[in-house]
Amino acid sequence: MHELNTKMRLTGSMTDTATSKYFQTYLAEHRNDAHAFEKLPPLPGKSSLASSSLTILFQFEVIREIILALECIDFANLNCTCTKMIASDEWHFLCAPHADKPRDCSAIDYMKHTIDSTTSSLLAPDSTNKNFYSVLRRLYRIYGHLYFHHHEIFQREKLFCEKFYWFLKEWGFFKQDMMIIPESVFGTSVTPSPSNGTTIVDLRTVTMQLSE
Repeated sequence: MHELNTKMRLTGSMTDTATSKYFQTYLAEHRNDAHAFEKLPPLPGKSSLASSSLTILFQFEVIREIILALECIDFANLNCTCTKMIASDEWHFLCAPHADKPRDCSAIDYMKHTIDSTTSSLLAPDSTNKNFYSVLRRLYRIYGHLYFHHHEIFQREKLFCEKFYWFLKEWGFFKQDMMIIPESVFGTSVTPSPSNGTTIVDLRTVTMQLSE
């Protein structure tokens, strides 16, 4: 699988490279905070980027963190024999990243395909933040599978999943079709939800490249 380690560059008094790096550092320093993803952290300096662009950049960095966290799970030794991607007896998911149409994949293949395709879609030249909901929905299903079928692994990843959950809820990404893991598994929010208004930002205005 790919390791998503991106640099994003724009112009500004606080450059996008610096802003992106600041967000990465903030997320790393708050790795044990279940609510670290819930709101835009205060910036140490002035940025010429609009608040909507800062929001998109922060959300991008959170998704990057989610992908990196999932890549740290040792899928090779997961001992998963699930021939389909399921979450309990209620949820059955088809694997979307196929050229012809969504199809059944084993749970292991679904998880690998989803992580790889998410990385590719975020780095695509025509990528925009309107793709965020679909990739987040598919990534969250991985935690749903772990919760119901590999609970020991889920318990080790629970803190990060809780951060993911509150990110979805507080930024308006969470919808009823994502209600896989019971809400009672998580705590309560500590921040008010932001506006549901979403600005579409064309990431073609941003230079993204895999670092060496």
